[in-house]
This record gives sequence, structure tokens and C-alpha cells, in this order.
Amino acid sequence: MPSALSPARRHMPALDGIRGLAILLVLLVHAYYRGPDLNLPSGLEALLVFGWTGVELFFVLSGFLITSILLDAKGQRGALGDFLVNRAARLCPLYFSLLALLFGLGQFELHPQLDRSLDEYSQNLPVYWLYLSNLSEVFGWQVSE
Repeated sequence: MPSALSPARRHMPALDGIRGLAILLVLLVHAYYRGPDLNLPSGLEALLVFGWTGVELFFVLSGFLITSILLDAKGQRGALGDFLVNRAARLCPLYFSLLALLFGLGQFELHPQLDRSLDEYSQNLPVYWLYLSNLSEVFGWQVSE
């Protein structure tokens, strides 16, 4: 039996172009802020700083695609539950693998700045394993300062 969320999802090639633009913008802003002092012309520098909009563009694309999926499944029994299970199946393995990797790296001495970040991470480990890191900042649940 097909899932409640399997209406013919249409691939939209134009969104691939927008996604590519968002990736390029994010890479540009990271290159600008993380790179050496390049003494760039002010116009190019302004373009690189504009790269933060790539993250916003990803949020807009995600909202559009998620809303499209939910609207396609509107009125189908169990559609929201199927949607949530599918999202968890896609996101959780990567998220928890990353946590395991970071926990493993925290056992080694690497770079002083990275070690400080990993120490803070490991002090707040329960918050991350419970997937509550965003709420922890709102409600002050973090162990470290």
C-alpha cells in the first residue's frame, strides 16, 4: 500500500538551480570570513558578505518543499504521522552519528580551540542527545556557561 505521502512528487529542476545558488552564497561568505585578508575591491567584498542570504534561501526552500508535501497529502489518513516518521528516518541517523563522532573526538587532545568547543559540547551532552539544544538556549538548560 502506498504511503500517505507518496503522491507523485514532481522534481522541479529550477529548485536545483536555486539550491546551487544558496550553496554558492554560503561557500562565498565562509571563504570571506575564514580566508586570509585578501584586500578585495569593495564591490566584491560586499558580494561575499551578502553570502549569508544563502542560509535564508535554504530555509525558504525547505519551507516550500515541506509545505508542498503536506498539501499534496492533505486529507489522507495518517499523512502527518508518515511525514514525521519519514523526516526522522532521514535526519536522525546523520544527527546521532555526528554526536557519536564528536563524543569520540572529545576523547582526544586535538587543537586547543577545538578542545574547548568539544568540552562545552560534552558538558551539554544530554541536551544534544535529547534533541533539545535549541530549547536549551531559550530556557537556559545548558550545563556550561
